Amino acid sequence: MVTIIPTPCNQEVEKYLELWDTNDKFVLQEKSINKLFTEIFPDNTNIEHVLIKASVLNDFYSTNIFSIYDMAKHIVSLDIDKRLKKGDETLISEIGHIVIADKEKYFYSFATKYCSHHNPETFPIYDSYVDKVLMHFKKKDKFAVFKQSDLKDYPTYKDILSQFAKFYGITSCSLKELDMYLWQLGKEFFSQKIALPTVFFKNGEKYLQTIKNPKYETSNPDDFEDGINPYIDADVFLHGSCQLFAFALHNKYKYTGLNLQTESNEYAHFFCKANFIGKEFYIDVRGITENLNDVISQFIYREKYEIVEYDFKNEKVLSKEEAHGLEFAEHIINIHPDFYNINGLGGAFYE
Repeated sequence: MVTIIPTPCNQEVEKYLELWDTNDKFVLQEKSINKLFTEIFPDNTNIEHVLIKASVLNDFYSTNIFSIYDMAKHIVSLDIDKRLKKGDETLISEIGHIVIADKEKYFYSFATKYCSHHNPETFPIYDSYVDKVLMHFKKKDKFAVFKQSDLKDYPTYKDILSQFAKFYGITSCSLKELDMYLWQLGKEFFSQKIALPTVFFKNGEKYLQTIKNPKYETSNPDDFEDGINPYIDADVFLHGSCQLFAFALHNKYKYTGLNLQTESNEYAHFFCKANFIGKEFYIDVRGITENLNDVISQFIYREKYEIVEYDFKNEKVLSKEEAHGLEFAEHIINIHPDFYNINGLGGAFYE
């Protein structure tokens, strides 16, 4: 059956906060970090103290900073204590941007975590789980208008969280508690081990078990923003990088690229079309269907839309991260040609 993520509300938030309180690992880890940041080493002027705090965060949260000393020295140089207390949002960018071994890095997620543990009610944490939850409900309920990249602009990110809480009537929790709810929800439904299944078309009867990226464990962290590989399972090509999967289909089978444009999002979804035995079919990561509504229904939300042909000119030059995503898309297509090759409609899901 298709996984349904519960609609956010006060009751759901309370449910997940209760789950948090019953998880000894979460509770003790959080207490330990809070004690370290607020009681033992509350200031950020001593390199040894900052090095300990940064190392603990890096280990507990797996933020993939491979030269933690450079980060600690960087934090001390910024003289952040007064600004932390004031809730200065520009600290996120200043802490996150750093040059290590002559390479400019942006450890955005780490910066939000470091600031949050000093001032949790002013600095909500950003991580990939929260990102996926917000993008999911943006597409499902259109609670706010924003691009995924906006989540990495910290003032905008905080505003999106406020819009999220307002839209769903969440009034019973603090900013920190909202943070805890979103993280647990994302971990449950979007984690590497419990990822959403990719659904094949044909009346919801066919499913593709979550396909893992074979290079996930061995990929170079330097190739990705925040050192985190977003291409860990096939669901990313439905929620976040659909243009790369469409590009891979176009390259493999010469299908025509299509871009779904809506009133709120000019890049709502990318997919392909192809003609076979006199009929037009539509293809994305979920497979092939004759029914256009199967492809676009979750992205249009009763708003006006337009479908235009897309030439993939923006995908001709890819970043290292995007190139890794394209390679993963090609891997999926190559191991499941019966799901994506229009000439193979006799098998797999067309019975």
